[in-house]
Amino acid sequence: MGLEINWLANDLILGAQDFVEWEGTKEDHTKADLGIYIIKVELFGLKSGTTLFKAVCILTDRLS
Repeated sequence: MGLEINWLANDLILGAQDFVEWEGTKEDHTKADLGIYIIKVELFGLKSGTTLFKAVCILTDRLS
């Protein structure tokens, strides 16, 4: 439905080896519904300016 469910980080300084992980939870720390999600990442570099990335991920139950 295009609704924001969680904001993982804001104004975070990351190095080349750092990462941000989403554990499949909503802002209130409850489990998000299984389904397709769009991850949006906006990066800012002093030389490169702002870069926007979007990726699709699927939140599933265990794959065993």
